Amino acid sequence: MKLPTIKSLYGRIFAIFWLTLLLVLIAVLAAQQADPRQQHELPLSSKVKLQKVADNISDRLIKMPGGLSDNLEKVQKSFSERGGMKVYFTNLEGEVFNQRHHHGGSRTLKNFTSISDDPENPQQRLYGRWMLAGPFLIDDGYSEALMYVGRMWREAPPFYAQIWINRSSFAGDYGGQHAAALVACLGIKSPGQTHASGGRARGGRALGH
Repeated sequence: MKLPTIKSLYGRIFAIFWLTLLLVLIAVLAAQQADPRQQHELPLSSKVKLQKVADNISDRLIKMPGGLSDNLEKVQKSFSERGGMKVYFTNLEGEVFNQRHHHGGSRTLKNFTSISDDPENPQQRLYGRWMLAGPFLIDDGYSEALMYVGRMWREAPPFYAQIWINRSSFAGDYGGQHAAALVACLGIKSPGQTHASGGRARGGRALGH
């Protein structure tokens, strides 16, 4: 089988087709990266700010009498009274402390803590209007725990992200599958389209002669 060259009509059609596909795929992936509903590494500025919060909490815990769980509950209550930001804590195995203080129930928090559990690489992800970030390591001098932070999110995703990404909060779980399916479908169609283009090109040359 003779492969089409870029100089031929159907060769150019083939090249334009795959270039268009590549641009579409790049746009889809870029939209996913810009969507806050996808899990992302926490920006450096936010990481520094929240690390200071974790350090301050550790300093408070060291000075507080009593057990870690009870003291963490007191810290949670003090943050809930401030508004704008809430803190949550898990042990190093991911078990959540004081679940009754969670915003929107424990399922969302458990989902995030199961996919972001490395204090050396804190992540963030948007659930509805609630942005979760973490974890950050804290300790009271005897025991260690992980801190997660939640805050209300009032910004909209970039316009092109809203176009390309499904509105579901869990779009990130399926975005890669959609992109792969797009490539597979177009890949299957491409040989047929190329063959048809070649036939039309040969027919056009025959009529020209």
